[in-house]
Amino acid sequence: MVGNEHDGIDINGSGGGAINVNHQGSGQITLLGGNGIWTKATGTGETNVNVGAGVSILVNNDDALSAGPPIGDETLPTAGIGNHAGVHTRAVSGNTTVVSAANVQSVGMNAFGIFTEGGSGNTRLTNSGTITTNGLNGFGIRSFSTVGSIAIVNNGAITTTGGAAHGIYANDNVGATGSISVENNAELNVGSTANTAGSRAIYIIKRGTGDASVTGSGNINVFGSPNTTRAYAIIVSAENNTLIDYSGDLFASGFGAGGIRVDSTGGNVQVNYRGDRIETLHSNGNGIYASTQLPTGTVNVDAGGTIITHSDAGTGDGSGIGAFGIQALTLGGDVGIRFTGPLIDVNGAGAALLAGNAFNGGSGLGTINISNSGELVARGDQQRGIRTLSVSGAQNIINTGTIQTLGASNSQGIVAQAGGAADVTVSNSGAISAHGTGSSAIDALTEGGNVSVSNSASLQGGWADSSGVALGGATQTLNNGGAIGALSDSAVRADATTPGRTFALNNTGQITGSVSAVSASSTITNSGTWILRDFFDSTGSGIRDSWNVAVSNLGTAGSSSIDNSGLIQLAAQPASGIVNFSSSGAYLPLGQTANAPTPGGAVQGQILGVSRFSNSGTLDLAAGGNTVGNSC
Repeated sequence: MVGNEHDGIDINGSGGGAINVNHQGSGQITLLGGNGIWTKATGTGETNVNVGAGVSILVNNDDALSAGPPIGDETLPTAGIGNHAGVHTRAVSGNTTVVSAANVQSVGMNAFGIFTEGGSGNTRLTNSGTITTNGLNGFGIRSFSTVGSIAIVNNGAITTTGGAAHGIYANDNVGATGSISVENNAELNVGSTANTAGSRAIYIIKRGTGDASVTGSGNINVFGSPNTTRAYAIIVSAENNTLIDYSGDLFASGFGAGGIRVDSTGGNVQVNYRGDRIETLHSNGNGIYASTQLPTGTVNVDAGGTIITHSDAGTGDGSGIGAFGIQALTLGGDVGIRFTGPLIDVNGAGAALLAGNAFNGGSGLGTINISNSGELVARGDQQRGIRTLSVSGAQNIINTGTIQTLGASNSQGIVAQAGGAADVTVSNSGAISAHGTGSSAIDALTEGGNVSVSNSASLQGGWADSSGVALGGATQTLNNGGAIGALSDSAVRADATTPGRTFALNNTGQITGSVSAVSASSTITNSGTWILRDFFDSTGSGIRDSWNVAVSNLGTAGSSSIDNSGLIQLAAQPASGIVNFSSSGAYLPLGQTANAPTPGGAVQGQILGVSRFSNSGTLDLAAGGNTVGNSC
């Protein structure tokens, strides 16, 4: 058919009756400026369209008359000039059912594969045919409803290459009462590196009171460049509850690219991901991002697979801004993340796992729970392995995976922060290493709450002001059965926020370096090994080069105690590697300079601020030899 609005099959149910189309033949319908099948029901008339696999439809909008004006994401579509599709239906109050197995090719702007317009009735759309589009706003499947529900099941491959050409796009009107669901089990390929307008593979805008959901197992690829916007594999904007339960592989390339993104303004969000891989390219990328603006709304993410986000501004991985594996955010409600996949690898400022209810003005009242068993690699500056933030809401972090941060500053392995008196609990059995300044292996910090950290693995903090473990709270407890140290040789630092009342360290493993507090009443119970040493990296090279007197100061409480039934050992100087040696602060009994530490000679350790020292174990002050002046 040639001519604007000349359609292959055109049925107008002006009398309000039902429309039934069943095309199971073979052959091709070719349109220049029209729809392959176009039905218009009125009143309560229902629409039923069934198109078989033997049908091919070519919709050509590639001329001035048929193209029409562009359709923006927020524009309510109409069936006017330019909005043509292989299968196009409109209903007012009746239900719509479309079952299509046709092969649809749409060319030019505003040329769709399947386009349904619903009213107060429900829309059910099932596609198993192949759909390809190549024009601006060339949606594969486009479904709109004023207030009724939309349910889409797609089992056919969809490819779109035009700008803003979404694979599956469904939305409703303000005040809608129905739900919107999309199930996709086929491969979706959308966008191109040449288009900066960007595309979304599955896109839902859900207004009103109904819920939104996306399920399925089809692989999704979204192609773009560093300047391409809106590059999302799955994105849902909803006013109520949202569920994502997906198991296909997801790839998205573009500025702000995302594997899964959900934003709810008034409901709870649940994301379940069971696929093998999510990968994003370019700046400000997220593997999974889920948020709600409802003050008491909850967000929970349960994910597996490998998640990789490359923050590439065009000159290489890590050159851009922002890279997150999983973000889960509320404005005060409970937040939960469980990651069971093998790996999250992020490159750019951000975090592998981030959960918070106190960002963006949130009240921070709800509980935050994180459970991680995967390897976390955070390559960028100011990028953490796990980060949490609340105010008074309790935080519980369980980590059994390896965490490595490589950032130059503020790149902690785990940083749990609370702006108020939240209780913070961290249980760690995965090896954690950090390298930068302000980059402790574990920071657990509140303002007046109770902090408890249990560790059974190797922890290494960074250099300068980093520690192996930093604690802050009214009561601070560290139970260590692993190995704790830092490139700064500040192993454990209590009172890292407003000084607390008590600090308890129970060590059955190994601690290398200083243990310090400010004014909390401290109790150290050691049945493991505590090595007194201050041999630190002074340049950030990752190599220790400077030696000082090893000082552990438990502060001014006046009631601190040490009970040793294990080994407290004074470390010997290494045979080589000390570039800078300082004896500043050394204790010299009776002013005898023979007791002063010297390069290659005597060493000294000090434990200050202790009112009671009980020993039933071993105090090894030989520092590997019998040098005169070794002391503690």
